[in-house]
Amino acid sequence: MASTPARWHDGEAPLGRPYGDPDKVVALAFALYGIRRQAAGHVPGERAATITITNAEGRIIGSLDVDADDAPRFSKAITEMIDTDFGPIEKTAIERLIAERAAGA
Repeated sequence: MASTPARWHDGEAPLGRPYGDPDKVVALAFALYGIRRQAAGHVPGERAATITITNAEGRIIGSLDVDADDAPRFSKAITEMIDTDFGPIEKTAIERLIAERAAGA
């Protein structure tokens, strides 16, 4: 069996944190995602993006390398989660955010 590239990279030692710690739960979920995909026969292709996961304080929990096959899955999942929590984003909100960024706000 050929080795496959690592997908999950630990950040600031989340796996050494106490049982039930949210950082540890997130790290394990993403690590298991990569293992599950590989067990299903998916060999990660060239890295298309890296998703960096932080906690509320900005501490890096870890990062997940995704290939062109995984990137749309994560984009869709994140969009659906945001839509569920906050409702769909409206065009006027996007335009306001772009204008604020352009103005340096």
